[in-house]
Amino acid sequence: MGDVTTKERDHADLREKNMPQGQRGGSGSPWDVEVDVYLESVGPPATYRIESYLQPQGNGDLVFENHGRPGFNVRFCLHDETGGDYKFPSPPNLRQAIWSQRGTACPTSGVWDVFDAKQVKDQGMTLVAYNANPSPAQGIFQYTLNVTNDNGSTYLAIDPGGNNMNGNQFQ
Repeated sequence: MGDVTTKERDHADLREKNMPQGQRGGSGSPWDVEVDVYLESVGPPATYRIESYLQPQGNGDLVFENHGRPGFNVRFCLHDETGGDYKFPSPPNLRQAIWSQRGTACPTSGVWDVFDAKQVKDQGMTLVAYNANPSPAQGIFQYTLNVTNDNGSTYLAIDPGGNNMNGNQFQ
């Protein structure tokens, strides 16, 4: 995946918004975005912070607006500040790395309404997940990132939130 800076994405957004309606969306590739996940303590509960340019209000929900592109490839980059050697689970436990569901309730077991885990990279420190952001817009959703320091015998849950705004087709 190629990295896209905030400035490059803003310019691409403007170009796509100014295209004639018949030329927008559907033909591009998914946005490649990064989300930094800082695990600060294991708790209970675990404390963490999420940082991304997808957060219009600082450390709030991730807001996905793809302007007709076919979804997002999201790279969750884990920074374990606890020294506990936490990582995202790799195959065969890859699907346990992220659960997601529409609405305001945090998923507490395997459900994959929004994100689909694709791969773990960088010795378990990066999870790549796909968010289709379908039309019509799904709106508010919750997701849980699961990290482990014992090869998936147990998991530590990190549960931020998000908002799928406009879908992958222009209305």
